[in-house]
Amino acid sequence: ATHVCRSKLLDKFRFQYHFMDEVRREEDVCFFSLFEPSKRRRPAKKPTHTKKTHPPSFFSFPLKNNASFYNPTTQFLGGLNVLTGPTNAHWKAVRKGVAPAFSAGCMKAAFGHVVDRCGVVSEILDGYGPGRAFNVDDLLLRESMDVIGRVGFQKEMGALAELRDKVVAEFGSGGEKRPSTATPVVASSAAAALAAPAPPAAASASSSENSSADTVGSYVRTMLECTHEIERRLAEPHRAKFLWKKSVREGHAKMTHWKNIVRENLLEHIKSVTPVKGSFADLLLKVRDPATGSGLSDAQLLPEITALFFAGTDTTGHTGTWTLYLLSQHPEAEQKALDELRAAGLAPTPENPTPRALEYADLGKLVYCQAIVKGELKFFWSFF
Repeated sequence: ATHVCRSKLLDKFRFQYHFMDEVRREEDVCFFSLFEPSKRRRPAKKPTHTKKTHPPSFFSFPLKNNASFYNPTTQFLGGLNVLTGPTNAHWKAVRKGVAPAFSAGCMKAAFGHVVDRCGVVSEILDGYGPGRAFNVDDLLLRESMDVIGRVGFQKEMGALAELRDKVVAEFGSGGEKRPSTATPVVASSAAAALAAPAPPAAASASSSENSSADTVGSYVRTMLECTHEIERRLAEPHRAKFLWKKSVREGHAKMTHWKNIVRENLLEHIKSVTPVKGSFADLLLKVRDPATGSGLSDAQLLPEITALFFAGTDTTGHTGTWTLYLLSQHPEAEQKALDELRAAGLAPTPENPTPRALEYADLGKLVYCQAIVKGELKFFWSFF
């Protein structure tokens, strides 16, 4: 456990598990090292008593040549990448290449897409109606997926569009459930608002969100199913080899489906369009392989794209979910956050029932709201 925590915390959450790293020494790279020291001290003289030892374990053989196979995260992402690869020349080239995407300028340029998608989230909740249980994690993962698709890869993912269409079809004004019909009719103004086109802030997307909603609806489900499979493989390191189990075969199929989704909808897409300057797509296509001096091959691009897309979706969505959960458990903190938003004119009050839209300059002024998010990150790791 010390090895895992040390590598996760001090290695910037790069999933670089000590016992799975290909560059470690062979005697350190074994599952048994989780429970016994990798270097055993030899006594100066023969002990007078016999120490009880455990029999050899099937899981104690070295993994030096099999680290990639036994790293479920690497399997899920399609290969070694900027999150899971060793810090060699290739890793440094990719890391340096994509670093500009995280600059303040790029974040400011992406802000309009974030506000637009959050507006759709609010519309979905309004259409769903009050007093109903709702899967907030699924909703915020869809929001994050739409944003990272637009900003990073100029691809309209349509994750929120699919959910919005379901709400429009199922619920009417005030959250009243619609009668089951073959062709649902949008009759209320609230439902009509849900079906309205996206505002100009999203005009730079490469295609309309509804055009891909039918094919992208399974993205979030597939991603979550894969992360659950990763958790099982972390708990059972040899799980991937147990192909006689139906659940294992299904896990392999989910991993393959996820890689096909990324290959067909992101990799092929960025190669067929002119990416926005400073986006992940633009920067990855400019990275040069240190070994050849040419651009990255498809086999090299796929795990990098998958890693950035997954990390941008999974971490952001779960952060929002845990933040809202903690606020729901601490009404006094929720009230303070609401007071701060009201003071900035960003939340309705009796004197100002129509608050103004959030602007990028407001982010630095919302000190308490920032503290809430940072506090959440101390309690929960925002992945899986």
